[in-house]
Amino acid sequence: MPLADTLNRKPGDILKSDDWNVIIKEIDRLETAKINRDGADTLKGPLTIAEALNANSNVTIKGSLSIVVPQPQEPSGQILVLGPTNASNLRLGYHQDYSWIQSHGSKPLLINRLGNNIGIGSTINPVARLDIASATRTGTHPTAVKGLYITGDFNADNDGVEFRHSNGTQGIGFGFNTIYAAGSEANQDLGLKPKGTGEVKVAGSLSVSGIVKAQALTVSGDLSVTGSVSFGSQVRQMLNLWSTNYGIGIQSSTQYFRSDANFAWYKGGSHNDAELNAGGGRSLMTLDRNGVLSVSGIVKIGSLQLGGFTSEDKDEWPNVFWSRDLNQNWDEGLIKHSSSRGVFKKAGFGIHLHQNREFGFWSTGWNPLFAVDGDTGNTYIRGNLDLQGSAFLGYESDISNFGTPLKSGFYQNGGREIPVDVPDTSHPWTHLITARHSNINNNHQLQIASTFTNNDRLFFRKVQAGLETNNPGWNEVATRGGNTFVGNQIINVGNLTITNNSNTFRISVEGNRVVFYLSNAVHGTNKQISWDGDNNWDQVS
Repeated sequence: MPLADTLNRKPGDILKSDDWNVIIKEIDRLETAKINRDGADTLKGPLTIAEALNANSNVTIKGSLSIVVPQPQEPSGQILVLGPTNASNLRLGYHQDYSWIQSHGSKPLLINRLGNNIGIGSTINPVARLDIASATRTGTHPTAVKGLYITGDFNADNDGVEFRHSNGTQGIGFGFNTIYAAGSEANQDLGLKPKGTGEVKVAGSLSVSGIVKAQALTVSGDLSVTGSVSFGSQVRQMLNLWSTNYGIGIQSSTQYFRSDANFAWYKGGSHNDAELNAGGGRSLMTLDRNGVLSVSGIVKIGSLQLGGFTSEDKDEWPNVFWSRDLNQNWDEGLIKHSSSRGVFKKAGFGIHLHQNREFGFWSTGWNPLFAVDGDTGNTYIRGNLDLQGSAFLGYESDISNFGTPLKSGFYQNGGREIPVDVPDTSHPWTHLITARHSNINNNHQLQIASTFTNNDRLFFRKVQAGLETNNPGWNEVATRGGNTFVGNQIINVGNLTITNNSNTFRISVEGNRVVFYLSNAVHGTNKQISWDGDNNWDQVS
């Protein structure tokens, strides 16, 4: 308690001898005890403590406390000790250039101030409002930094400056040249999130060793990602290359590639600013602004392959094919052949198919228009065949019955007797030429036939029936032996001449008279008579 409160005297009061004794006793106590007070007390005004001060209970200071000690030269010059005198106390001290705080037994933490800048952990003057050094600095450092400046012996992607959640599981760390995910969790995301319609922009090159997930990312330099790149689940154009007219995006169930002009695929080379210029490399494929696709190599679409032939005069197995069975070593498709295989002894292209297959054309409703048998080469043509040049129609086909509904063409009996063959048995083989009516629902034919024998026996007949087989008799047109004619024989214009060795008999019509001429070359005699139709005969010679 203050002495004035103990005496309880006012200015002008009489000072008694007992009061004087109290004063002398208090002065003596203070001189002897160095203010070693056990009870509570209140001191008003400045208090200077020249030596050590020990406080066993609370000390409340409502004003300022100034502790003046001789200036120490080392951090060990402590000026304030909090706690017991054992190893668990906390000590405060200062140097002429900095202050320090130390937990007993540990390395002192240095605190420095220069103007408005505070430095922690270094005797060097702080260069930022808060300057933290976790290790002794070496090398060149800036002289002024706004805000926060932190240095230390950090690793690239760990043991750096970290900000973590209070539970320690998630966080972000800063190593040298690396921002990394920090925390106790084994797998953690690392995100950069702009605000509103803002974007994450990188002015230089960006290298990422993990997965990249971005809503909007602008990189003006190179982007290097050794992990995965993810753009989230929002449908939009996710990559803009040069401008929004060139990019890659996702729309409903569709991934698209956008170009304001052309698409190109190059192999090798380097960048060239010119349009569709491979930069010294090879242009494998281009799709120009008009939708024209150009491919420099082979195109494969499922089992269909296009391209790949050379210009050399040699056989080349199908490089354009639509069916392939490598186990049986055959293809069906476009084949390139040498001149030695060409029908006209010229190199060229054709269709290759298996001998057990056929090649053809069909119209709507699978109506066959044209077909070629892969084995026999037999060819089917549904409509008319209009040939502007010469026609080479090939060879006769073997048939077993001349009376079936044959198509127009050339046939033979195969060297054997068949039903209602021609009545000429001089040779087993028979030729047949047939002209078929255009109505495919009947069997109307004109047939001309003869045997292979070198004679003048020729036969014809007309077949008139439905679609069934029909074999009417044959009519003989000419013969070496006698002729038998049934019915009237009429010669409208011309002469009838009969020659037998040296004898000649001729009948002719001259005006309204019939002239008979007889001649014998052996005897040199000629006789000619005429008849006028009125029973008048005239002998001309």
